[in-house]
Amino acid sequence: MTPVIAFQEHDSLLESWCARGFWHQRIICFDRHLDVKRISSSQIDRLMNAPLQPAQVRALRRDLPFRDDDSCAYGFDNFVFAAHALGYVSHFVWICPEPIPLSLSQLARILWQEVSLFPNCPNAIAPTFVVDGHSVRCSMGTLTIELTTVRRLHHLQSTAVSHVDVDLDYFCDSLGVFEHNVTDVVTQLRRAKIVDQVETLSYSLFSGFLPESARGVGHELCDALGRTLSLSEDSRQTAQESMAALASNKRISPSDLEGFWRTELSSLGGPGFALRAVLESRLNNIESASEAYASAREAGDRAKWAAYAIGLRLLARAEYENARLWFEEVLKPELVDSMQSHAALLHLLCLCRLRRYDEAVFNAQSLVIRLPMRAEGYTLGLWAARQLNHRGTVLALQEKEKALRSTWSALMAVQTATH
Repeated sequence: MTPVIAFQEHDSLLESWCARGFWHQRIICFDRHLDVKRISSSQIDRLMNAPLQPAQVRALRRDLPFRDDDSCAYGFDNFVFAAHALGYVSHFVWICPEPIPLSLSQLARILWQEVSLFPNCPNAIAPTFVVDGHSVRCSMGTLTIELTTVRRLHHLQSTAVSHVDVDLDYFCDSLGVFEHNVTDVVTQLRRAKIVDQVETLSYSLFSGFLPESARGVGHELCDALGRTLSLSEDSRQTAQESMAALASNKRISPSDLEGFWRTELSSLGGPGFALRAVLESRLNNIESASEAYASAREAGDRAKWAAYAIGLRLLARAEYENARLWFEEVLKPELVDSMQSHAALLHLLCLCRLRRYDEAVFNAQSLVIRLPMRAEGYTLGLWAARQLNHRGTVLALQEKEKALRSTWSALMAVQTATH
């Protein structure tokens, strides 16, 4: 039988789909994360205008998972959005881990939380939400995103025309704790009659999501499928130990950080300084993190993740003005992805904590337009407007919040009716 193609990182799928001539395909993907973060319009233009050959698509992929500049158009967290923009994928079925049973309402909350952070399009997404007997789905333009779990897989419609992909972090979290076993998953694939449609797997080691100790699950999966594994070459730079330390959320020491800097980060230029800033913030070294951030920016990296990490640390210390300024850094130059959406909501929280109610109301009115599926914008905006006795603003925000709650209630009513 055809070997299963194995990639070091999940974003290598984009060039694979290009090479295979995918067009409006249905992907069933086992993964711990939904890799559909939005991409800026300028980067979409670069993808659309590039010659659609695998080498050209690969050239636009991030060489480091945490690089943040204009040299690359996509990476491991947004390659599915890129695939949709290029026309490769029209239906993405996300099989998320289920270490304990998840109800359909819980699945709906998971998918809602994910897509509600896509800026500037949730107004069009919310009305498309559907909960049926076995999955939850919504549409983002012409892309259908569907969420279910492996025990429900055999209920899905039209699986015969699907391509199955497995990110190995589905089985195992970043601490090395296995939440699914290969035998059970393969049994469910056979039950759904798609066991022969498993085509690709990814290790996600460079991004730190799969610990090195769990690498063997790739061969275990292929053995259970009765297939061989063909490992694709990937010569990009890595900072695997640094990323694994961050992904696992383990405590790190100053000596750990210096070891990461010496062995992995110091040679990486701007991205290396940016990741050092994230690590310094983990150690609560705000001054050192700020210095590393400044070095990253000077070297040409936007370092939004670093700014976000510093802002979170300052927010936890109740240093609201300093946190606000760092969240503002995350929002430059434009609101595009989910991390920036989080930063915008936390920036609004800081304004409320600082009692800068006029600014808070102004920002909230903008956010409920750009992130209309997020309750935080309404809650914080209402609180600030009430402090100012702005009755008209309160009424307007209440009306929008009521519409949001009605949409969710209707969705849950449908879910209840299916049972």
